[in-house]
Parts: sequence; C-alpha cells; structure tokens
Amino acid sequence: MSLRMSLFFQNSASCAVLLLLCFGLRPSLESDIMESHPCYRECSSDPSTRMTCGYNFTLEYFWILSKACYDCPNVTSDCSRYDCIAADGVKRAIAVVNRIMPGPSIRVCKGDSIVVDVQNGLFGEGTAIHWHGIHMKSTPWMDGVPGVTQCPIPAGSTFRYEFDVPVAGTYYWHSHAGFQRGDGVFGSLIVREPKDKKLMIYDHDLPEHEIIIWDWLATLSLSNFLNHHHADGDNKPRGVLINGKGLPPGFFDNFSENETLQSSGKPFVPLHEVRVTQGHSYRLRMISNGVLNCPLEMSIENHTMTVIASDGFNVNPVDVQSLVVYAGERWDIVLKADQPVSSYWIKFRGLMDCDDRFTSAFQVAVLNYKGIPLGTMPKHSIKNWYEASAPSDGLQLNPLNLAPGIDGKYMTAAELSSVEDDDPEIITQELADHQFYISYDFNPIDNIRFHGPHVPLRTVRKGFRLYTPQLNFISHVMPVSPFLTQPESMDDAQICSESSLQVNCTQEYCECTHMLTVDLNSIVELVLVDRGYTFDANHPFHLHGHAFRIVGMERLSKTTEPNYIKELDKLGRIPRRRMNAVIKDTVTVPDGGYTIVRFRADNPGFWFFHCHITYHVEVGMGLIFQVGNVSDMLPAPENFPRCGNYIPPVANPPIRMYEKPQTIVPLKNGTNPHHPRYKVNGQTSRKPSTSSSAGRKPNKSGGDRLVSNGSSIIICLVLFLSDYFTKSICR
Repeated sequence: MSLRMSLFFQNSASCAVLLLLCFGLRPSLESDIMESHPCYRECSSDPSTRMTCGYNFTLEYFWILSKACYDCPNVTSDCSRYDCIAADGVKRAIAVVNRIMPGPSIRVCKGDSIVVDVQNGLFGEGTAIHWHGIHMKSTPWMDGVPGVTQCPIPAGSTFRYEFDVPVAGTYYWHSHAGFQRGDGVFGSLIVREPKDKKLMIYDHDLPEHEIIIWDWLATLSLSNFLNHHHADGDNKPRGVLINGKGLPPGFFDNFSENETLQSSGKPFVPLHEVRVTQGHSYRLRMISNGVLNCPLEMSIENHTMTVIASDGFNVNPVDVQSLVVYAGERWDIVLKADQPVSSYWIKFRGLMDCDDRFTSAFQVAVLNYKGIPLGTMPKHSIKNWYEASAPSDGLQLNPLNLAPGIDGKYMTAAELSSVEDDDPEIITQELADHQFYISYDFNPIDNIRFHGPHVPLRTVRKGFRLYTPQLNFISHVMPVSPFLTQPESMDDAQICSESSLQVNCTQEYCECTHMLTVDLNSIVELVLVDRGYTFDANHPFHLHGHAFRIVGMERLSKTTEPNYIKELDKLGRIPRRRMNAVIKDTVTVPDGGYTIVRFRADNPGFWFFHCHITYHVEVGMGLIFQVGNVSDMLPAPENFPRCGNYIPPVANPPIRMYEKPQTIVPLKNGTNPHHPRYKVNGQTSRKPSTSSSAGRKPNKSGGDRLVSNGSSIIICLVLFLSDYFTKSICR
C-alpha cells in the first residue's frame, strides 16, 4: 500500500471520529482511534502485505486539567473528554503530542515502513524524536539525536521521519531534546509478527495491555532542573503515572484506618484498567519512560508473571512475582488469568530517589476480570508505599543494586538466557577487538556550568552543592552540527577521550565532545563501572544503533575502582558468560560494581551511548561511538537539513564589555583541551592586569577589544556631561 493510501485511511479514521462527535458520541479511548489505523492488523509473512504506515505528530505545550476537562475529576465522565489530560488530577504545564499523554501509539507489523510527520509547535524550542530500540541500519540519519544524527527541528517547522522496522518487539518513541520526554513527549511503538501457533504461549496481544510507566514531577522538568542545579531544589520525583493516570501523592493522608478509596467519596481521576477473561492468557508490554532516578518495582496481586522478552529480544520464560523496571527498559510478560473472577491491584513502587527515604512514590492500576463492571476497584485500598511492596516470598527479576542473584529470591537481567543468537562469536571470542573501561560517579568538582570560581563547590552550603555525573571524569558536550550528516564540521579541538586529555580531570573540570572510535564489524566490550562513592545511586545505560549482550554483572562493594576490576580480570576472577547471553539495549549497573556488555559494531555511523536518566544525560553523562570511517557511512539524503554556528568576520572589531569581575567568556578558538569552548576570565579589580585581556587593543586580524571598568566609567561620564550640556543649550 502506498504512503498516500495509508494516509488516506488514517484521515478516513479521523473523519469517522468526527462523525461520531457530530452525533454526540465518542470512542471510549485514544486506543480505539489508533486501532482504526489500517496498519493495526493481523500480521502476515507474505511480503506483499507490507505497508507504509503514516502518522502525524503535533507537539505543543499544554496543561493538566485544562478547560477541556470541564469538571474533572468531580465529574468522572468529564475526564474522558477530548483534549482532557487528567494525569493524577494535579494541575501543571506539560508538553504533549496530539493533546494526549502518552502520545499516539504506533502499531505495525514486522517489515513495514513508518512515516511520521513531526510538526513542532513548541514555543521557540527545537525538538527531535528518537525511536528507542530501532537500530536504523539503512537510515541512520533518522535516529533522532540532535548534534549526532540530525539538526533540531526548529519551532514552527515540520520534519518527516521515514524508516523500516525489520525486527519485531516492544519499543517506544520519545523526544531526545532537552526535558521534553519527561513532560509528556513519548509513546509506544509496537512491532508485531505473524502468529506461530506452535510457539504461542499466550492467547491475546492487545493494545489495551501496553503499559507505559514513568515518574512524575510537580512542575515542568526544566524548572525543576534549574532549581536543583542552580539553587537548593531537589531532583526527587513527586509521583508515578501508569498510562498517564494515577492517584496524586498524599491522596490517602486524611483517611481513617478503615476508610477505602470507594467509601471516602473523595473525587479522583479514573485509574488505568486492564481487563482479562478467566482462563485466558495475555501478553503485557511494559515500557519505562523513567525520567529521574526512580526504578519501579511492579507486581500484580495473587498473580505470577512470566517474563518472555526484554528490549525487543526473546528470553527463555521465567516465572516471577515481581519485576524492577529501569528507565528506557521494556519487558514483555505473560499474565495468566487463573484466579477467581474479581478485581486486583497492579502495584508500582518507586525505589532509589522515590523510596521511603525521600518521596515514597507509588501508584496503582486495576486488573479486572470479565464479569466485573468497568471502573470497579478492589475493596481494599493500597494507601502507602509500604502496602505497594511486592510479595517478599517470591522471585524478583532485575533487582536494584544486587548482583549476582540469589536462588529463589533474586535474579538479575544478566542471568536471563536468550532464546536465539544469530551472532554467537560476540560472546565466544575470548578477547574483544576493542575494550573500554567506562567508569562514573557523581564527582565533587567545580563544574563551570553550575559552580566555577564565582561559587566554588567547597564554599557553598550542602543544599547548594552540585555533584557532576561524568563518564571517565568527562562531561560530554553535544556537537553544534550533527557529525553523521555534516562530518566536515568535526573539529579535533572539540573531540576528546580519556586517553587524549593532557590534564588531570579528577582535579579539573573536563568537558568536550566525548567520542570513542571502533572499527566496522569489530567486537566491542564495555566494562561499565559504578565507582559508588558520592551516592548509593543507579544508572541505566542505553546504546543507540545496536543491541548488546550482557556477559557479566556483579556488585563488589559499596565502592570500587576500575583499576581494581582490571587487576581481578588479569587474575581470571571476572567471569564472562559464553553461551545464551541475554540481548538488550538498556541495562543497569549495580552501585559499587560492574556490568560488562559486548556488541558487534556492524552499523556504520555515529551512535549515542548514555545514561537514560534525563538530568544526567543533559549535564554530560554520555558519549558518542564512531563506528567505522566516514567513508563507510551512508550519505544523508539530498537537501537534508543543516545547522551550525554562524560567526562571520567583521570589518571593524567589536568592542565588548564584561562588567562582572568573574564570568564565563566564550573563546573564539578553543585551545584548551579540557575547556574547548569556555574560559574563565579571572579579572578581580578595575585596574587592567598584564595577565588579563582587559584593555588590550585590537590586532590587525580583527580580534576582540575589552574595555576595563575604569574606562567604562570615563566613557559614561563623558556621555553624561555631553548630554547635560546639549540639553542646557537647547533650553
């Protein structure tokens, strides 16, 4: 089917919705609209049935409980009105796509092509959409990372993404620009494949069983970020949402001991509801859009979950009672409806920055069997973080900061087994072609973005100290122009790695475009080390353009160093898995321990590798892998958007004035390898200094001229007197 025909059907579905509205009717859910898309269908192995599936995304800033919600949540039905985003019933600004949260779901078949027209309606703000887990082997410029694979989509403009989906699995899409992902710019991307009745271990795979979970802030993420990084604000999530719904924090604070959700009469936003039929089994697709450091522990009352896939790759099934989900991960589980017909809680409990030391964030959804009326909830309420906990006597998969697992109690992701592996050499080869130790921590260093000589970290009280998350003591800075589509813009003075820096980055703040280069088709091993000194934290890492095998994971102590792990490795005491290693694209690292992953670098291009906690990646906790030479990479399409700095020479050198005695001044040409774009002007008095650039005359080549504070006072005095005498003469 042609793109034009696919878009026609999509528009026809929209027309059908409008007709329903004209007669005073409406579909019950956003999923009802998306299911009418012709690409949501029974998948076939016949290549002639492949389709080109078109979607329109409109990004804009919006509001929780806007006027479109009328009297929601006091009138429950008002919460289902068009354009009403109710969330947890607490008003705040958001950024959304098509005025729904989560955004539109994309549901296609293996082998289909996807075309998405993204119209950026955000006020004066660029954007880009990343297709999380899709490797973009034939269209690397569609990966959606500003500065790496494309330019940001300017406000008011439209960008068309077009790519194929050759591999089935559970994926999702989200903004990869600033903090938009945390404020609502994301949605599911599900690629199904033809049913094989011999291999089917579930009866149903339905859209209403796609579940996106994430931690939720009280304000726009940018405002929260600025408060935390420049003042004494915290970075702790306020609550949790399940498919955009939930109870607000503190909802049960004034409840009596025996009072329940139903008996209180207190209005609330309808919770997400999963419906099943007794005796049937269902595939649930769990997607984490986790924003901050808030892993979520999931369990379902009285039910066992069977894990069958992670990050789009099948695993040998494992029965568990609970599962911990980290930012960016996807888990597919089979739920057997084998309990009495009733209503049960699906529980989510926040860990780390969401645990009982901080915000005690938790949330619930409802599992209702057929025969139970819509909107019914269990008679007992889950009123606090402790009641939302998983069963203590069951197996938990993917535990927090615990590795290796404990038989019958805990099982790490590294201990899962892959169903199949089309490239076993990745893990059977004794030594990788490239090995990188990538260590990190929150470093107590004067980050010039938030501290520097004017507010050094050691001089401010504890609430104002910012510890910087870095990889190998380097803060990554995104290129101004995307390396993939504008390789001529690559500047060696801006690019670095641990081996190229000539300074001690443990003592001085180091920032640059952090890049590691590997040969095409080589086997790459990453030893990720969480040093664990500053906080008992957690970091889930995501790799673009490739999936990896987890070949090792262990927590050694509360703290550790990469050199110690290297010594253990030389002694043969760091084991690696050589068979059926699980395949993922997002993995956590235990605090004070390591995780070892391997991948074949068979996708030429520039690919981002980063912590998937939003605040961490935005302050530089990431790096770029260059896979192959530029000559190995596919050229970008003709007329692909370009961007970059515009700094032409000027006829007369401009005069600049810096009135503050200490400030950050952009350099014309970056020469300092660890501060390639910034230099501190250390002038501390009005008197020009021989070591300062203040008061220097312009050179013949047209450099800048800085005027001292004393000169500026003289100029101001002359101008004042001139103005005074001129007015006197005129009078």
